[in-house]
Amino acid sequence: MSWTRTLETLDRRWLFLVMALLVAGPLVFPAGLPLKVSRPVQSFNDTIDKLPNGATILMSCDYTLIGEELYAASAYLSGEPKLVGALKGADLMKLVIITAVIAGCVLETLGRHGFKVWMTTQ
Repeated sequence: MSWTRTLETLDRRWLFLVMALLVAGPLVFPAGLPLKVSRPVQSFNDTIDKLPNGATILMSCDYTLIGEELYAASAYLSGEPKLVGALKGADLMKLVIITAVIAGCVLETLGRHGFKVWMTTQ
């Protein structure tokens, strides 16, 4: 049997489980790559740090902030506790949802349907 035929006959839940693990893996186990701050970035950061509190600055990006990036950027730049807390809460909720998807895939694959019944809406 060829590998393409094997993939065609494979239960989709296994593929979804593999995809979920590949997506969630780096979130749970970060690679820990060394980050080096370049001289221009350090200079920019030092300049911003020297500004008085409440000073107005204009920042531009060479790409468009889309969706979540816009909220993450504003929370990071302002440092406002409510915005940072909302961002952390959203990230935690994503982790809960990913965990539920993985658990559901595993339980369904093992023939346990209680989680699916519990998650079903009426």
